[in-house]
Amino acid sequence: MIHEDWKVKLEGMKIRSNIKSEIITLAGSDDKMQQAIVQGKEFRKEVTFDFLDWLGIKRAKHERRKYEPLINTLGMIGITLVIVSEF
Repeated sequence: MIHEDWKVKLEGMKIRSNIKSEIITLAGSDDKMQQAIVQGKEFRKEVTFDFLDWLGIKRAKHERRKYEPLINTLGMIGITLVIVSEF
């Protein structure tokens, strides 16, 4: 367990506070994502719109483009967020 090192690293980054809080929420559910943040390694996270909603990361519509600020910010720190369609 990385404890809270990943949060400390995120807090030190120049990221808009609303996006930062969404990243903290998303990473809070995934130890491997936390580890990637601390170690600066690339990581791929696949989620569904329902999972994002469940975490409280919501947009007015379930459209990938509405999540672009979050996706792009994660990309800057080496994390690829893929929103997969539900069948």
